[in-house]
Amino acid sequence: MEVPAAGTSPTGHGVELVAVDSATATKRLSVTVPVPALTPGSGPGIGWSSVLGVHDSLVLVSATSTAGGFVAGIDLVSGVVVWTVPAMVGLMIVGDTVVVKHGSGPDTDVRGLSAVDGTQRWEGVESGAVNRIGDRQVLVGTPQRGSAVFDAVTGSEVVSSLSGRLAGWRCLDDGDSVTVCQVSQNAKPYAVLGFDRTGAELWRIVDEPGSTRVPPMVTAV
Repeated sequence: MEVPAAGTSPTGHGVELVAVDSATATKRLSVTVPVPALTPGSGPGIGWSSVLGVHDSLVLVSATSTAGGFVAGIDLVSGVVVWTVPAMVGLMIVGDTVVVKHGSGPDTDVRGLSAVDGTQRWEGVESGAVNRIGDRQVLVGTPQRGSAVFDAVTGSEVVSSLSGRLAGWRCLDDGDSVTVCQVSQNAKPYAVLGFDRTGAELWRIVDEPGSTRVPPMVTAV
């Protein structure tokens, strides 16, 4: 949407966030999040926008535009845009960390921002498919390196049974106590593992010699 010029600020563009009462469908809040400055002469070029989630009273949103991606935190009580970080694409919230991708092509990496103020907590994790594990961990997988698990708060790599040469893990969370991760080989399920909120393994079903159970295709938890 277009943001009218005001004072010395020229006409710009923004993404509108609308909060609605789930019981009555009544609009409770409408906030325009300004898109970071575009290249002179270019249009808004909004690609997509999404709500990543809520942390305390802040709702975290992300969008892509001609100027690149950006992530922002909006206070649901006051309607104030508390912080905006350009050149990032938001992926998910893990605890009080917003996991994002920065850059493009071979220079892309995964980073962590504070959900409270948008400050950067860590950087430099090789980009790949990102999954949440429990309350504090993220699994990052690439076809070249395989998979590794990182602490979402510090960015430090942690020991996990998901780490190794296998890539292509897909993880689903029940929103309560368990994260279930699955990987396939030769177009069929190879392994299904369950983890608690700390990222500790609870159980596993693996297609290997001597196994008495066949890994199922997990579609929801």
